[in-house]
Amino acid sequence: MHYELRGDGSPSLVFVHGFACDHMDWTAQVEALSERHRVVTCDLRGHGYTPGKPQDCSIETYGADVAELVEALQLAPAILVGHSMGCRVVLEAACQRPWAAAGLVLIDGSVTGSGEPAAAELATREKIAAKGFRTFSADFFRDMFPVRFDRSDEIIERACKLPVEIGSTLFPRISRWDAQHMNAALAAVQAPLMVIQSTYMDATLKRQSLQAGQSSPWLDRVREYAPNARIEIVSGAGHFVHMWVGSLARSITFVAVGYACALHSAVTRMWEPRLVPGVQRGHHAHLRLRREFVEGSSAYSSSKSGGSRTPLRDLGRSTALQLRESPVNCSRENLGSLSDFDKRPGS
Repeated sequence: MHYELRGDGSPSLVFVHGFACDHMDWTAQVEALSERHRVVTCDLRGHGYTPGKPQDCSIETYGADVAELVEALQLAPAILVGHSMGCRVVLEAACQRPWAAAGLVLIDGSVTGSGEPAAAELATREKIAAKGFRTFSADFFRDMFPVRFDRSDEIIERACKLPVEIGSTLFPRISRWDAQHMNAALAAVQAPLMVIQSTYMDATLKRQSLQAGQSSPWLDRVREYAPNARIEIVSGAGHFVHMWVGSLARSITFVAVGYACALHSAVTRMWEPRLVPGVQRGHHAHLRLRREFVEGSSAYSSSKSGGSRTPLRDLGRSTALQLRESPVNCSRENLGSLSDFDKRPGS
């Protein structure tokens, strides 16, 4: 799993990208926040520099990967920040490892599936099949920009490069997860939760700018299942609000506020993982860190991501986490109960 780490300071911040995106979406946040915090960005399976097989691309697997990245780097408890699909991933990670999340920040989430999970997945799969994934993806991303900005075309072009076998498998699974797990995932959040919303998705999957005081199916779910969440609306913007130049300062401020809300939790809720037989703290029998420090800009010429990249020396440390071929703990059926972990100190 490709990830990049920069800065130092506690609590750590872990940023997770959306569907057909990559770790570079968080460049502005890394630059602004790494002066005082340890900041990690990553590429999910099948995205950016992380390889992936279609069968391994799901919210459950992604959540397990992010949770284990937090463990492997000894970041827990960390602030988990997700955009779009990444909202689901960090919610899933927090469900699988509650002690690993000091707080959650969800940026422009949505709901793509409801009702019976298998039917929700099938309905989305049929929508993709009707157009073909390339056309579906291009239309889907064009509709993310009710207000376009200077990187809109770049984002659309990158999305169209996602391998068909990855996208056509993953996107329907997102709808299934929404129908099957979203409500429970929101209700299970134990850490401070902040939601930053700039758009809503209509019945045709087209995004519209959200106005102050306006709600959406996603925000309604947040209010119902996570009533203590703090919600901030960014009006007059598109889906990629965290990349906008005009709203960048506001976005960073909101993330910082989310961190401030979680700081108290980080101090008072410091849970420790129970030592599983054969696994010592900081060393995981099922994980192997491959430290690959690549200097210069040559590593950023990959055709996967499109366009030029910032040299690594300007970004900090880059390395890879070796993912398991068939990850365990990536479904709730395989998860232990809360008793698998030590309770809070003193409990």
